[in-house]
Amino acid sequence: MDGDSRRLGGEAPVWAAASLPQRITLEGRWVSVAPLDPTSHGEALYQMTQGPGAAELWLYLFDGPYPDRDGFDRSLEGMAAHRKTRCSSRLSTRAPAARSGVPRI
Repeated sequence: MDGDSRRLGGEAPVWAAASLPQRITLEGRWVSVAPLDPTSHGEALYQMTQGPGAAELWLYLFDGPYPDRDGFDRSLEGMAAHRKTRCSSRLSTRAPAARSGVPRI
């Protein structure tokens, strides 16, 4: 690339790849981000994908909607198996509720 006018600087320093993120829950004031757990998150996530207006939830997603709970569970378990990149987020505009093991979405 010598002589290339798009070059911004010198040689890049020796680097090492970053380590994978830890599977921890990050708690904020309004949002918690937790590793996806099909057992504890599955029911609430499935219920939120059902009923009037649910079809729009899937408009820009790669998969779904699912015709039944079994298909949804299989997909959720597949996502959780890819633990390097998958997480679920819980959003709340209310004061934090007591921890019940059910995600607030």
